[in-house]
Amino acid sequence: MKKFWIMTLAVATALAIAPAAKADTYYFNFYGLGVSGSGSLTGDPLGGGQFNITGGTFVINGVGAGVVNNPTPGAASVSVDGGIYYDNILIPAGSPAVTGNGLLFIIGSGASAEEFNIWSQGGVTYFDEYYEGAWLDNGENGVPIVLNISSTPEPSTLLLLGTGILALAAGLFLKAKSRTLQPATIQAA
Repeated sequence: MKKFWIMTLAVATALAIAPAAKADTYYFNFYGLGVSGSGSLTGDPLGGGQFNITGGTFVINGVGAGVVNNPTPGAASVSVDGGIYYDNILIPAGSPAVTGNGLLFIIGSGASAEEFNIWSQGGVTYFDEYYEGAWLDNGENGVPIVLNISSTPEPSTLLLLGTGILALAAGLFLKAKSRTLQPATIQAA
């Protein structure tokens, strides 16, 4: 009976692992002159290897921020403060991984909100900061940064892992079962 429960647990584990995976989460970090940050981004596929970023976390120089959702996915929007155009499109396999409008992050709310933008132009990725109607960090031109993107495992990878666990459990079950079914040998004294 114990073997039955082990096999049941292995099957349940294999099935539980595969559906839980969503490949639309990306981890990132960046650094440039006087600025660094990291976080995670979640988004929905737009097609063509592009993702509309809808959420995530962001830490810049030790301060937490959030992603500003784009009200028009796939198209450019203007930030609340009116200083930054953004589209929140991420191209994980692209170089650069963001568009000319880029990703928008915010700290605070209302008039005291601080907006951060990661964008690209001419193959170079930049970081900008806009606060109370003024550009910081090298003005509107931004600070060149190095941006690294890595994705979570794809669902097929976790499905493969789940299938491997299932096969391993089945093999162990059959091996244990074959040991109990072998006839006993009588040894002469």
